[in-house]
Amino acid sequence: MTHGGNWNHGTNWIPFGSPTNNTALFGDRITGPSTVFTDQPATLNKLVFDSSYRYLVAGGGGISLATAGLGAPMIQVVSGDHEFQTSVTLLNDTTVEVADGSLLEFENQLSLGGNTLTKTGNGILAINNVLDSDGGMIDVQSGTVTGSGLIVGSLANSAGIISPGNSPGLLEIGGDFIQGAQGSLLIEIGGSAPRTDFDVLVVRGTANLGGQLTVGLLGNYQPGQGNTFEIIQFGESTGQFNSISLPALPDGLAWDTSQIYATGTLSVIPEPTTVALLVGGFFGLLGSMHRQRNRSGAERLTR
Repeated sequence: MTHGGNWNHGTNWIPFGSPTNNTALFGDRITGPSTVFTDQPATLNKLVFDSSYRYLVAGGGGISLATAGLGAPMIQVVSGDHEFQTSVTLLNDTTVEVADGSLLEFENQLSLGGNTLTKTGNGILAINNVLDSDGGMIDVQSGTVTGSGLIVGSLANSAGIISPGNSPGLLEIGGDFIQGAQGSLLIEIGGSAPRTDFDVLVVRGTANLGGQLTVGLLGNYQPGQGNTFEIIQFGESTGQFNSISLPALPDGLAWDTSQIYATGTLSVIPEPTTVALLVGGFFGLLGSMHRQRNRSGAERLTR
């Protein structure tokens, strides 16, 4: 496509007419951010975005991805940040490959139709509306999946990063969440209010935990004693994270992870050594008072 405009206008495509071989290339001929709109349904095998300027694909027609005798369908982002504001439907298992440093956003409904969407590439896939799986699944093999949308089905994080929200926000999974040994869940905290201040992952099914949990702080926020953060909400959970990485806290404070598998909650408590010192000092004071009383009693007996 040479510039933004009507998808169904032949002069917008090279060669003249419509995408060839069921492949739509949104290339680098545009000179600024461009909107492409279609009010008629379009079925393709492959969409490729390769422009430093943003393409926004909109309209009421919607786009479907199918094999069309050409192999597994694919959405590929070679460069740039791009966005679907029209609905997208998968008719077969589909790969979404987003290159490192690039972003693809789904701002309208994404329907898997019982198929698997495999996320590859080191870039970011953002889901900010409803992802209707209808029995399908997202499999994150690399890169990052983020957003403040709803995944009606299940999400498997084989070896990528799940980062709920848009710094911060809430990502909801209607089915199960399965995180493998190479997967990572990234939670960002910038205050004490869920969703508006810190990220929340909501799992309506079972949270199958593994891999790594990484918690980071936003801006200059510093948690205080007594702060609690319910970062994961789940119907039930199984497994445990292989490792948990937590940010440093001010002197005298420590993270309490004892409830992470029961209620999905992190909290901030006095550092155990500080508590031990306080308790030790208290009992030391009692002992000193007791010895002082004994000495006073002995002096009275010798008089």
